[in-house]
Order: sequence, then structure tokens, then C-alpha cells
Amino acid sequence: MVVTICCDGEQGQLMTALVSSRPAVSICVPTYNGARYVARCLDSILQQTFTDFEIVAVDDRSSDDTVAILRDYSKRDGRLRIFENARNSGLVENWNQCIEHARGEWIKFVFQDDWIAPECVSRMVEEATKTRAVFAVCRREFVFEEISDEFRKRYPKVGEEVSLDSVCPGKSSISAADFCSVVLGRGIDNFIGEPTATLIHRDAIRDYGVFNAMLMQWCDLEYWLRVAVSRGLTYIPETLAYFRVHGGSATFENAMKRSFRGDIVDPLLIKCELAYSHFYQPLRDLAISRGTDLAAEFIRSSVFEQSWGKERANPAWRQVVAMEPRLRMAWRLRARRLVRNLLDEMR
Repeated sequence: MVVTICCDGEQGQLMTALVSSRPAVSICVPTYNGARYVARCLDSILQQTFTDFEIVAVDDRSSDDTVAILRDYSKRDGRLRIFENARNSGLVENWNQCIEHARGEWIKFVFQDDWIAPECVSRMVEEATKTRAVFAVCRREFVFEEISDEFRKRYPKVGEEVSLDSVCPGKSSISAADFCSVVLGRGIDNFIGEPTATLIHRDAIRDYGVFNAMLMQWCDLEYWLRVAVSRGLTYIPETLAYFRVHGGSATFENAMKRSFRGDIVDPLLIKCELAYSHFYQPLRDLAISRGTDLAAEFIRSSVFEQSWGKERANPAWRQVVAMEPRLRMAWRLRARRLVRNLLDEMR
């Protein structure tokens, strides 16, 4: 259950009337204890040169002043619609709640810690419309606050080596076939970026669903892969989004405290999707043409990780296996493949 907080004030009523019909863009701001930075985020949205948008803020039971700040902004601008979850639903489910409440033709995420350039929405909509893309990505810049030098050193690689600029140099329109080729060459690597750097058409939501709630840290990457292996994407090589990494951010906490999920479980779950989900058939077709069996890769990876007793005993592992039984069946699947290969050789 969610509760809608209506805006008030003369300006709020006027802006509500202006966006009473379906807006072109829904700018989604999922929040949780974001009082420190959310005003900067909202200011950047309200300064957009593109004005045909609504802001959908879904709060996941914050215990700080986040909701109070949102309410204050909603009084100034009626394009801001606020929802409060009845219970804490977690990161991914809160993203999906934003999508559920969005009314726009396009979905544009801006996370509570982040901000966007004034021309961000305008440029992304313009380029996506021009190329008839359902998925657009812009260049983003990292902003670091209150984190260790050790953690900070990881990000030059992300910004320089793991990016669309590096994997598809000079390309602004990346076809599904080209995207599949890059994925097979690089493996599970988020060279696309965070949701703040993306724009998604409602047709993509209709055809490919929402974020996978089984994933904790790689949920955005899996969704980008799911859409782009069939539809490709448009890339705007301009820095239009700013991604803040600080000691209290979800990105930092995931990296520091949930390495088991981020380093082991989430990659396995994505490999499972690549191997078996119907959404990834284009990727599997290309892989087979190159002599690669994605199902075999998933089984080998799963068996390897499960061979370590500490992983099998980890509560997080048992929880995920309950949701995805093919992780548990990997040993059996591998045995079947070995027997089948042996029989084929004997014929």
C-alpha cells in the first residue's frame, strides 16, 4: 500500500493542472534516508530546460527528514508527486514502485544522491526520439565524498575502461547485434552505468518488465542487458549526469558489506538469466554461432562456487537458491551434460 501526498498552494494547483494529462517524462526519485542530498537532486530536476515532466518520488520508510523535504518541494511545484511505502520494501522494489506510479512516455531515474545537468532530459529525449530508441544512455561523472582512497581507486577504471566510450568508441547508435557482441566479449561488466545516466521508454517496460528483485547489486546491469540485447541503445557522449559516491550511499555499502552477493551470487544469477531466460535468446544465438554455450558456462560457474563450503553455508546463498533452484541443480545439470557428451562420443 502507498499513500499519496497531495501538493497544495496556488502554484502547486496550477502546476498540477498543467501535468494532469500524461507527461512526456516521468522523473523517478526513489528515496530512503536521503535528507542530506535530496534537495540538490530536486533542484537539478526543476532546473531542466525540458519542462513536460512529472517527478515521482517514492519513499521507502525514511527515518530522517526526507519526506518533509519532499513535501516542501511539492508545495512549490505540483509536478512532484510523493508516495510513501507502507513498509520498507528494499532498494530494487522501491525502484519498481517508481515505475508503477510513473505516467510518462519516458522513465528517467535520478537517484537521491545524484543530480543532472540542466539540458539532460532534453538531450536524452531528443536523441532517443531521433534514433527511435527505447533505451538511451549518457556519459556520467563520479563525485566522491567521505570514502577511502582504496575504494576511490576502483573508479578510474570504471569511468575510463568500463564505459560505453571505451567498449564502443565513436558510436552513438549501438545496434542489438553490436551490443550482444560486446557482452560476449566482456562478460558481466556494467559498462553502461547507473540508472541516473539512463532514459527508458515505456515500451521497454511493457516488453521486458521491470528490475529483477532477486538481484541486490547488479539489478541495473541485468535490466540494461535484458533490453539492449534485443533493442540496442542510443548513447549521448556528453556528461549530463553526476553520480555521487559517499560513505552512506547504497553503492558504497553494497561494495563494502555485501561482497558475497555482489561478487558471487548476483553474477551467477545473471549468468542463469543469460543461459535460460527467453529475453536473452538473441545473445544465445550469437554465442552458439561463435561456439560458446552460455548454459554450460553458468553450470561451470555455479558448480565452482558451490564447491566452496562457506558459500553453500552462507544464509544469503540458501535464500537465493530457494528462489532460483537451478543454482541448487547445477551439479545434477553438469552430470547430465557429461553423460550426454559421453554418449555422443560413443555413437
